[in-house]
Amino acid sequence: MQHARVHPTQESPRKPSGIPTLEAEKPFEPGKKYVDRLLGDTRDAQGNPRYSASMSRLLAITSGWAYSDAEMLSNVLHRNGLRNNRCEYIGVVNDALFVFAKAYFIQSEGGRLGILCFRGTEPSNILNWMTDASVNPETFLTDLEGKGMVHGGFYRNVMAVWPSILSSLEKALQGQAVTQPPEGADVIALPDKGRAQSREPMLHPMEALYITGHSLGAAMATLAAALLYQGVDRESESYVQLRRVLRGIYTYGQPLVGDEAFAEQCEEVAPRIFRHVYKNDIVPRLPPRATGKFKHFGQEYRWRDETQQWEYSQEDVSQARTVVLSSVIGVFGWLGQQFELLRKLKLKLPYSWEAHSPVHYMSTTIQQTPLQRAEFG
Repeated sequence: MQHARVHPTQESPRKPSGIPTLEAEKPFEPGKKYVDRLLGDTRDAQGNPRYSASMSRLLAITSGWAYSDAEMLSNVLHRNGLRNNRCEYIGVVNDALFVFAKAYFIQSEGGRLGILCFRGTEPSNILNWMTDASVNPETFLTDLEGKGMVHGGFYRNVMAVWPSILSSLEKALQGQAVTQPPEGADVIALPDKGRAQSREPMLHPMEALYITGHSLGAAMATLAAALLYQGVDRESESYVQLRRVLRGIYTYGQPLVGDEAFAEQCEEVAPRIFRHVYKNDIVPRLPPRATGKFKHFGQEYRWRDETQQWEYSQEDVSQARTVVLSSVIGVFGWLGQQFELLRKLKLKLPYSWEAHSPVHYMSTTIQQTPLQRAEFG
């Protein structure tokens, strides 16, 4: 088990390159007021969770930069409005068992907002996840009726890292910091004891939790949410409290995670799931039908070039039939974007590996919130 606790560095209004940072460009004040605005934008008049373009932007950036390390992720979020955040890395890796579970838990300054982000897999490994023995369905453990089946590899990864994640979420609910203060900071003198003692800063209890991820990370995010609603421990006090503060699950390029029975089991959490599918991204169509019949659930949003917006889709993307044909088409789709001659042909293929890049999910969510420019460096 690996843990890394990171605090973002403080930066001047301009980077050495001269590119304006968030403070110089954004029409809103970053930090606590940014969190206030975010949380106010994610509920409707009745207090129910709703899709938020601003939150989608922040979580797409989080999911994309999760492919770096905790320090870089924390600093990027710091520059994008989540000032003085705390970022904890939690990971379990076992190559023999095909476990590649890496997650980050981010607390906003003050602790009101918590973001659980699962890291995706490297592009070269995606096809393996969709086709090898790890795809064999396993029963999702619950004492409820239905006994849905889920992708074995995705499920095994979530279960491997879940105890550590749950511990951090419980701390956040209690208003505790998941990271220690930087060395030399937050040291106070205790006159009654006549010595110095370090302590963690006091935080507010977590009021809003978001779960997110790209690719494999998106699948794990959805299964983590399902654990809170359908898992055998769902009646425990911690799970009840976490469901109360869970505002949304925003996923990007998420593969299918379970069968129709599992999708039906997840009806309660489905309204909080916002799946983003960029154009002809092949991964949301995988695993292929040949490995078993899988079904999406939750609300699907697709990118529309005509409106430059992510728009709700009445229909979910369909599952690819075979991995060989879909992958070949997906490769041609990727090649079609790499060479100018092929781009001019404007080939309209049903699948593309190139469309799965987290860059597309970040750039489009940023594009639909034009007053909020992202910072990449």
